[in-house]
Amino acid sequence: MSYSSRFRTKFGVLMNAETLLLTHKKNKSPNSEPNKTGNERKRNSNDPLTKHEVEQLLSKVDNLKDYTLLLFGFSSGVRVGELSFDYNSIIWQEGYVSIWDEKKDRYRKVYIPDNVLNSLRRYWNERLDKKSPKFFDISSKTVERIIQKWTGQILSKPKSWHCVRHTYITLSFESNIPISIVIENTGDKPVTILQYYTKLSPAFIKNEINNKNLFRSI
Repeated sequence: MSYSSRFRTKFGVLMNAETLLLTHKKNKSPNSEPNKTGNERKRNSNDPLTKHEVEQLLSKVDNLKDYTLLLFGFSSGVRVGELSFDYNSIIWQEGYVSIWDEKKDRYRKVYIPDNVLNSLRRYWNERLDKKSPKFFDISSKTVERIIQKWTGQILSKPKSWHCVRHTYITLSFESNIPISIVIENTGDKPVTILQYYTKLSPAFIKNEINNKNLFRSI
């Protein structure tokens, strides 16, 4: 077989593979993935909420524990597995929670606003069962059920806890909070934050374009 024939054969194989891949992606639902039985299961979107959606959500959560959990999540960006911190991990005077970073195998300081600290204090004072030193004392699965429940009921779009983390990073960026603070709170690298988490809302982009001209027009 000549060189040109071999080239055409390999090129045809590559083109066929690419066509099959594109067809698979086109036909596959963006919010589903196959489970062990081969059937597709629905996945909750990780896209961030807008500032208005967060405010709408928090204003309608009437369970103190759930409200405090969601408020802390949207204000800190911690991972779902990092919510198992103790009461003594909260350094009230300095305004941060000492969180064990599972990925870096060390503690990191997660700073939160005073109003969130006040909500944490209120929840702890009104909590009846204080036998466990864990502040929230719930499993990751329960946390996921809580965020799915409230976002489904109030916003009509169930979300995962990863959406809470994604929202914190995006809203921090839109609020001009220094990226060094976001890095400290989330424990992520700058490239990870910029590549995977910073998904700006169309309203924010339009506002920035209209209010921050690159040059003066005539």
